[in-house]
Amino acid sequence: MILIISGTNRPNNYSRKMALQMQKMLEQGGQDSKVLSLEDLPSDMPVSDMFGNRSPVMKNVIKTLITPAKALMIVAPEYNGSYPGILKVFLESLSDDDDWKIMEGRSVMLVGVSAGRAGNLRGLDHLTSVLHYMGLPVFHEKLALPGIVKILSEDGAWIDQRSKAVLQRRMDAFILSLK
Repeated sequence: MILIISGTNRPNNYSRKMALQMQKMLEQGGQDSKVLSLEDLPSDMPVSDMFGNRSPVMKNVIKTLITPAKALMIVAPEYNGSYPGILKVFLESLSDDDDWKIMEGRSVMLVGVSAGRAGNLRGLDHLTSVLHYMGLPVFHEKLALPGIVKILSEDGAWIDQRSKAVLQRRMDAFILSLK
């Protein structure tokens, strides 16, 4: 199973819309996948799941999503020139107790999205450094999708078929790299 993480808790965000499109694309290719949106985690997660504490919700996320995942795809929006703080807190919550190596060794594909023109390239570089420190190899073909509102509609449907084709090629290459 490939776990796709939508890296923000902002309501009605484009990262989740992209993650759901990626899930459809994986399933069409015969790949089992699940989506974890940080929007769905409890709002007190930054407090309740730090420093060795585990809420029942986070225990369930680890048991049903993190542990069975053979690889990760993270959709990271651009927030102030980087990736969202809630994504960093989520990663910290997985790495600060005896289970800190819970994801070590799993390959990660990164997709950056932004309303602006850079597609969160800088944020993907920041995120890569953190993931490498955690022992997760990051797929070398990061994908930056600028102008996300011209790529996906408000209801999450594809507008830009060229971007969809580029994403499909990157996802195919990532899956091949897992074998």
